[in-house]
Amino acid sequence: MIVLFINCKLFPFVAWIIKGLKLYETRNKNTLKRLIGKTVYIAETGKYKRPLIRCIATIDSVLRIDNRKDYDKYRKQTKVKKGSVYDFTRETKYKYLYRLSNVQPVKEFFLPDNSVYHGRICATIDTEF
Repeated sequence: MIVLFINCKLFPFVAWIIKGLKLYETRNKNTLKRLIGKTVYIAETGKYKRPLIRCIATIDSVLRIDNRKDYDKYRKQTKVKKGSVYDFTRETKYKYLYRLSNVQPVKEFFLPDNSVYHGRICATIDTEF
């Protein structure tokens, strides 16, 4: 199973996903394109030494946004605050918004030591839910 890492050091993004307040995960590059249509574990990073897996979700689709005006239309569903490090800036060429659905909390567990990391965005674990 693939584990998607979401940095929660500044904002409780994963908690908002679980509560249904955050419907889109945002990235500056199309790094999650291979996960579209797949169900993944979602892990909170930035608070603990290892990622904490908190829920599962399906990544349904992706929107590519190329201007701030269009990005602002999705601000409420992304939970990205204006002026934060995750906001659309002058330097931003594109933002990719990945729609999350079928979100289900799981009994929380830390990413196992034998996980295979795929850079800083995801990992593979040998566990099924």
